[in-house]
Amino acid sequence: MRPRTLEDYLALRYTITVMPCEEGGYFVEIKDLPGCMSQGETREEALEMIEEAKSLWLEVALERGIHIPLPGERTEVCRPKYLVGKTEASAEIRSSIRWEVLAA
Repeated sequence: MRPRTLEDYLALRYTITVMPCEEGGYFVEIKDLPGCMSQGETREEALEMIEEAKSLWLEVALERGIHIPLPGERTEVCRPKYLVGKTEASAEIRSSIRWEVLAA
């Protein structure tokens, strides 16, 4: 059965991506929830911030009747032609940075 309440969705284990930033601090995101991202000075702060961002993201989606993907659900993303080369170039840069993935 599909979750119905904010509490139901908050209980789900969404994957969190944690990435150290070159200038210091950490960037975090939940890719299953488009646009759900945050940052923090420390890894712990970044993880606290993404939990708050997740809660707000889910709350707004429920209020507006927006489809909320379940953990692991993938959505098709169309990239405009002018971004294809840039995306591939940025992928090469990102591959040299250590990524850490956590389950929330």
